[in-house]
Amino acid sequence: MNRIDLSISPSSGRRRLIGFSKYRRLDDSNSEDTRCDLLMQETGETVLQRELDSVFVVSKIEIRHQNGCCFNGDINVKLSIFNMDDETFQYDGILSPFQDEKYEIFIGNKLGDKVIVEVDSSSTVLKNANVEVFGSTASILSFDTAVQSSDYWDGGEAKLAIDGDTNGDWSLGSVSSTAGGYLYDMDTNPWWIGTLKHISAISNIKIYNRNDCCLERIIGFRLTISVGDEDVFMYNDKSTIGQSVYEIPMDATIGNKIKIELPPGLDRILHLAEVEVYGFELPSSPFQSAAQISTHDGAEANFAMDKNEDGVYGTEVKSYSQTVLGMNPWWEGTLNQVSTISMITIYNMDTKQDRLEGFHLTLLNDDIVTFMYIDGAKGIQDRYDIFVPFRVGNKVRIELKGMKRILSLAEVEVFGSGGFVPTFRTKMVCEFFFSSEFDIIHVKLTIIAPNCRSFPIGFMLEMISTVNSQEMDLVVLLFQMMAERWQL
Repeated sequence: MNRIDLSISPSSGRRRLIGFSKYRRLDDSNSEDTRCDLLMQETGETVLQRELDSVFVVSKIEIRHQNGCCFNGDINVKLSIFNMDDETFQYDGILSPFQDEKYEIFIGNKLGDKVIVEVDSSSTVLKNANVEVFGSTASILSFDTAVQSSDYWDGGEAKLAIDGDTNGDWSLGSVSSTAGGYLYDMDTNPWWIGTLKHISAISNIKIYNRNDCCLERIIGFRLTISVGDEDVFMYNDKSTIGQSVYEIPMDATIGNKIKIELPPGLDRILHLAEVEVYGFELPSSPFQSAAQISTHDGAEANFAMDKNEDGVYGTEVKSYSQTVLGMNPWWEGTLNQVSTISMITIYNMDTKQDRLEGFHLTLLNDDIVTFMYIDGAKGIQDRYDIFVPFRVGNKVRIELKGMKRILSLAEVEVFGSGGFVPTFRTKMVCEFFFSSEFDIIHVKLTIIAPNCRSFPIGFMLEMISTVNSQEMDLVVLLFQMMAERWQL
């Protein structure tokens, strides 16, 4: 976890601070727990500017007193985070101090190379304050393999675009190229695909073009990021003049495959000097234990976390979990630690795949629900990749609703990282009464937030009255809509 300090100096009007970073290669000596070395440059009476050592995935921003004490009033703050001039987060509102020591803004993991904080000058308590930015750094990600639609007759293999050499001179032998130039050797739909070593959160991609000639050949390219069989990001080049370097920013896109392709046509040739992908890897977060409502024929809950995705029914040595036939079957896995989750993958069985249809997935931090997902949009699949917008949790629960259901899971994988976890302090309790054709439903909702003026970051749902399964589904659907509205 990195912390960046931005000092606030007294001035007239709103006090404004800017912190920004530059992309660079990071070596293994960089640790998430080290403090950044900063270079401060005064750029004006009311602006302080400091260069950071990398792109940051910002989790939290604190405004602290330089002497450790004391704040005793609310302040009006405007905060913006930018990634390559694209705004990725904005907060404009009033903050209350926590224990008179600091003001906090929980960001929810947004990518940025620039942080701007403006404080109303009437807040004189900030004359001796520091702004501290917490987050993780982005670095160049490693590719595992690269392939392309065809190879040029005189070299230009796909792997040359991931060899670490950005020189675009063809004669130096570090530029990939698809076939072309001759009627008998033509590629009418050229493409290149690179696969990263790990599923990652991607912040931006640099494409280095061939530059000794032929800059225009790449004009109109399409870049696609995918994970599994799902496309998660697409960029279409609109340039009219070929460039030496193309830089494409994005907001923490989860993926592991990068595809670059040209529009179909005669004698199209795709040259790539180098493809660099920036972000941070999302290793699989290990489970500590697993449980389920019941077990059928030795198919225990922990078999869904044994790192075997086969899911073959009926084998003597089981590698899947399965419940007995019953009502509302569930499976729950507990992680080794509270983590910031970005994606959950569920592997279905090889046969009887319809058993998993309509599953409910819930991410919890202890008893606090931080993310909910109900299957139904894409039909039955071999594998479900569920993207979680960087939510904190330590438990994953998968459940089927209804009578005579069987829950079978080949494998469950959780991708994320242990890192900054916000402290849940403020609890706002709301009670609701719903009228149904059967009776009055009494529901208690506890909303969790850093403070009373912040967006909720979790909730707990308690059923006070007894309800049937149909009524429960309606209540869960209602609160799922609320969760989506709050971006939980």
